[in-house]
Amino acid sequence: MNQQKAWEGEYDARRFVSFGGEAAQEVKNFARFLRRNEKVVFEDTHVLDLGSGVGKNAEYFASLGATVTGFEFANNALVEARRRALELELP
Repeated sequence: MNQQKAWEGEYDARRFVSFGGEAAQEVKNFARFLRRNEKVVFEDTHVLDLGSGVGKNAEYFASLGATVTGFEFANNALVEARRRALELELP
């Protein structure tokens, strides 16, 4: 089984991934660290989210003002990510 089929199967079964919720707490903590300690201004930043799944972390960085590009090869996750982005009016 190739990686794409494996991940599509995981998003169909949802054993380890979910379609709901929000960004991982670790991602939020890292963004807070970058803002406070490294003085990162997300409004001037481009974020690349590899393995972006349904876009929860990408949505979070976009809410901070970053331009975000998500990369995901599970088609069913991409469909959900696009739906979420449209619902939140994100590019």
